[in-house]
Amino acid sequence: MLRDQHEEVRRLCFELYGKGLTASEVGQITEKIYGQAYSSSAISSFTQQLADQIHKWRQRPLAGRYPVILIDAIHKKVRRGHVSSEAFYVVMGLTEGMQREVLAIANLPSESPAGWSELLSSLKDRGLTTTDLVIADGLPGLDQVIHRAFPQARHQKCVTHFKRNIQSKVKASDKDVIAEELREVFLTGQIDYTRQQAIARFNEFARRWGTKYRSIERLLNNPDMEYYFTYLDFDRRVQSMIYTTNWIERLNKKFRRSLKIRNALPSVESALVLIGKMAIDTEESTYQYPIYNFKFDQTLFPNETH
Repeated sequence: MLRDQHEEVRRLCFELYGKGLTASEVGQITEKIYGQAYSSSAISSFTQQLADQIHKWRQRPLAGRYPVILIDAIHKKVRRGHVSSEAFYVVMGLTEGMQREVLAIANLPSESPAGWSELLSSLKDRGLTTTDLVIADGLPGLDQVIHRAFPQARHQKCVTHFKRNIQSKVKASDKDVIAEELREVFLTGQIDYTRQQAIARFNEFARRWGTKYRSIERLLNNPDMEYYFTYLDFDRRVQSMIYTTNWIERLNKKFRRSLKIRNALPSVESALVLIGKMAIDTEESTYQYPIYNFKFDQTLFPNETH
């Protein structure tokens, strides 16, 4: 019986610590539930076991091919000598079974192309050799990093981030009109809407609004805009899922919500444990279901029949 209770307490500690509670808070809760005080060393032992599991999960071998990967970073205050905000890099992949999987969670003091280069190299060290599409935000310099790591992969810059960036630089009175015009540029799910048509429509948008806003004028005939229309090279039934980083943004929103319990985390390692535990729980509860619409895209899933 004591052994069963010990295992039950261990699992509870994993769950509570994984929700952002401190070891001291976990100890107080277990005492209230079981009527027995567990020492700080016992609670620390349980949380260390969780940390070891998360570390192994973060270093696990990967499949050789993920047709799609998404990359994004969140920032959280942690203590490293003193408290400061640091970047936590997150990579999600779409497996050949059409399921989502969190491939990597890593920390560096700040987000940069060099940091992403290091992380993408680590994915290859763990076994990933091929991806066909990388979806990311518009961090300057990221294009070159992606192409060096995966020369054959196409790159889709997040359309949602792009729209937000434009909206942040225009007058409130113009926001609704600009939002509607951008919706007409970045169409998804249309049988006959091509990349060429979208780029022409965007350049017309930039030409008209560029007379009022220099930030938009600079986008006219800008070659970097090509990366925002990559999604139109794929089947119309998957375009809405690949033209934005929404999948990984939703996951990162969940991380932020749970991490908000603490103003600052005591160490980088504790942050990685908490984020890793949440990622594993999300995979187990949500990501095991395949997204079968991808079977229609013969570029990403050439062996699928439909």
